[in-house]
Amino acid sequence: MASYTVVVTTCNKNLWIMRLFIPLFNEFWGGDEIVHVLCEKFPDFEYPSNFRFMSVNNGVWPRDLWATGVREYIRTLQSQNIVLLLDDYLLTRHVDRTAVHLLSDYMTKDDNILRMDLSADRLYARGNPINADDIDTCKYIDIISVDGTSYQMSLQCGIFNIRLLSSVLQDGLNPWEVELHTQPILDAANMKVYGTRQVPVRYINALGTGTPEGSVNLKGIKPSIVERALYNNWIPNSFSILRE
Repeated sequence: MASYTVVVTTCNKNLWIMRLFIPLFNEFWGGDEIVHVLCEKFPDFEYPSNFRFMSVNNGVWPRDLWATGVREYIRTLQSQNIVLLLDDYLLTRHVDRTAVHLLSDYMTKDDNILRMDLSADRLYARGNPINADDIDTCKYIDIISVDGTSYQMSLQCGIFNIRLLSSVLQDGLNPWEVELHTQPILDAANMKVYGTRQVPVRYINALGTGTPEGSVNLKGIKPSIVERALYNNWIPNSFSILRE
């Protein structure tokens, strides 16, 4: 059994973007990876069998109960870790799945590692990657730390220790507030947050991180997927599309 479970969170407002997320995930991560999608209502479109949609709290999951819903669900899992993604993390290239497995196994040897960043978030936390501290290696992977930087609890794609994540997810917090308000808990408990120089998972934030309100960023997304989305009207008419 893998030491991690892939978990994605979405909501009624953003459920449409799963039409883009799913084919990109299966192409660049692999259709043999089981994905647990935490949602409010179930989608009204067909999706492949490796995606398992789970309605949180009988479909009543407001934004300010995001942390509560995630915490209660991950406590039911048998794996030690989760790989957590938000619904607008659209993959742009093949994922280094070997690295994901190696890093998850690495975390099982140290119960105080809360998060292993799989994106470039921690690598650039001090601006230039050269400023990140190299602390260890795992096979071919360089593991880094950027202690003292902000957003250590960033929800960019990463591997999380379920036990530790459950302890820091407080009731009444939405995803942005989780990133902002959990740092004191991490510091008090000396929880560790690491990243890598190899960046195993590469994607764009299609709806956040600099994307204007009412727009969806599809720059760098595989053109055939974009054309498919446009042809099938997957993107709401109210959204403007940013593309190359």
